[in-house]
Amino acid sequence: MACMTYKYWLSICIPTYNRFDSLKKTIDSIISQEGFDNSIEIIISDNASSDNTSNILQYYIKYPNIKYYRNKDNLLDYNFILALSYANGEYIKLLSDNKPVCRNFLSNIKKAIAKKPSIIFHKLSANQSIKFLETNTINDFIKNASFYSTWLIAYTFRKDILDNINYKNIDYTSRLVQTIIALKVLEDNPKCLFIIGKSMIDLGANGKGGYNIFEVFINNYLSILKNNKSISKYAFFNEKNKLLIYFIFDWLWILLLSRNRRSYSFDLKGWGIILMKNYWYNPILYMFPFYEGLRWLQNRMRLIKLERTVVKSP
Repeated sequence: MACMTYKYWLSICIPTYNRFDSLKKTIDSIISQEGFDNSIEIIISDNASSDNTSNILQYYIKYPNIKYYRNKDNLLDYNFILALSYANGEYIKLLSDNKPVCRNFLSNIKKAIAKKPSIIFHKLSANQSIKFLETNTINDFIKNASFYSTWLIAYTFRKDILDNINYKNIDYTSRLVQTIIALKVLEDNPKCLFIIGKSMIDLGANGKGGYNIFEVFINNYLSILKNNKSISKYAFFNEKNKLLIYFIFDWLWILLLSRNRRSYSFDLKGWGIILMKNYWYNPILYMFPFYEGLRWLQNRMRLIKLERTVVKSP
């Protein structure tokens, strides 16, 4: 492939909807970074927000490399594709509107770009200093990314490969368009560089939900993996088990049993049918009561330890 020249070495694309306050904090965290200059662009793709987003963005568009686009209507997840399409950088980073970045975020991406991967993948770990990991097959990518491959914020794509896969026509109704795009990119060039550690701060989202979490993260996610011929059966079944233990069990607890379940607005229609359809034969599923009992015991021991610490304090 002929060498291509890009206006920017990095485009940071932020799809947004009705989060002007956290969006402002996210943009500020980027432009205050050492290394932010006119060689980096920020793209804001507003999905027809009804709050104060458009007014807030007037301040930022004085920067020639901060560009604001507003959709006439809410285009749901197609807004992710639109955000990517506006970018002019050699690499294109997807970022949520409620994820301010940490110090050295830009310098870490620049180090990763030097390796020329097709994808740079941020795997967040709050208790770990930054380290880099390279994978060179889709199976190794799935092994290391696991269900975090569904995270929008994880991805930075190489634009020349992104343009090769005709991503603008990808079906976005699964709500996992970023995962579909990533697998297509890796089929073109399987080299991925992971940045593992604390790279962003999660500001949270009020009333997180609005979709059927089990439909998306069991039916849709597993279907995407199963239908990809480059993913081995071993990698698929290993990931299916990891999804059950480390994702599904946690959300079953949160949405069905915990006191915090009212903080979310996920659609739970047919969750039992979806779960049994995919896991009825898996003995791990029936360990859920034991798993939750162990969780309760761990939480109880943690509370007792905390109470003892408070009592001992002068």
